[in-house]
Amino acid sequence: MEGVVRLSNGVQVINCTPHELIFEDGTIVMPSGYLLQARMEERRISDFIYEVTVLPTEEGEKELQEIEQKYGKGVIILGSSISAQAYPIRVKMVILTKSRAKTSEKVCRIDKFSVYPDRRGGND
Repeated sequence: MEGVVRLSNGVQVINCTPHELIFEDGTIVMPSGYLLQARMEERRISDFIYEVTVLPTEEGEKELQEIEQKYGKGVIILGSSISAQAYPIRVKMVILTKSRAKTSEKVCRIDKFSVYPDRRGGND
């Protein structure tokens, strides 16, 4: 388990995925132990087709609030695509230097992260 890590460009990140993240400056950021769990809600549209909405969980929201209170707004909270959808704007995703790479060769950029927009009218 690891907390906040400062990349070579001064950006501070916390890894809320279960995987180590390797950045292009050589920094390896280990999982923090936080996972920011989410849940899926399905709505049937037609035969075989379902609309899926990713929603936060009470446990994930508590973890996120704890991280935000402990580390402040200057830290980029990195999560999975699912977590980023459940906690839009607040949780960011890494952007890889190569869009297609083997898991062992995935390298994250240090200068660019992405978010999902908040479609629920929450935090902007």
